[in-house]
Amino acid sequence: MSKLGNNDFACIIDGDSVWTTFFYGKQINDIIKEYPECSLFSCMTNRVACSHQVVAGIDWFNNDMKYHREIGEYLFRTKYKKISDVSNFEINKAPSGVMMLIKKTLWNKIGGFYKEGCLDVDNKLFYAAQKAKEPIYIMQGCYLYHWYRNGIINNMAHLICGK
Repeated sequence: MSKLGNNDFACIIDGDSVWTTFFYGKQINDIIKEYPECSLFSCMTNRVACSHQVVAGIDWFNNDMKYHREIGEYLFRTKYKKISDVSNFEINKAPSGVMMLIKKTLWNKIGGFYKEGCLDVDNKLFYAAQKAKEPIYIMQGCYLYHWYRNGIINNMAHLICGK
């Protein structure tokens, strides 16, 4: 963050996620320009608890990248710069941090990143931004495929360190 200007954004993305379109960088830049009041964004995806981020009708268990690329392309074409304002959502509806864009000014305002481990960072950022009364938007036209435990609900194998 020290390398960024105050109006720049950092992109935090889960290691088990991938963009599904070729021009996501330009799209994100266009969205940032369209909504300069916002300093925390997230995106649409396939496997998270926040129902406002999951594409309606998606097959939770589908791991076919062609399937997910088609969803990403469709959202890119039909909802390019559309957003959902989730600034006032309750605790159980917080956006997932599968991908978060955070503006450096917000990062400074909330005192930086949560320093007590890597789990729950997304919720901590969401609540800190919410407490600071900052707008929080989900980019409806940006879609990431999220591997998330291979779609197996309650699979915690990724949290167990191997030898």
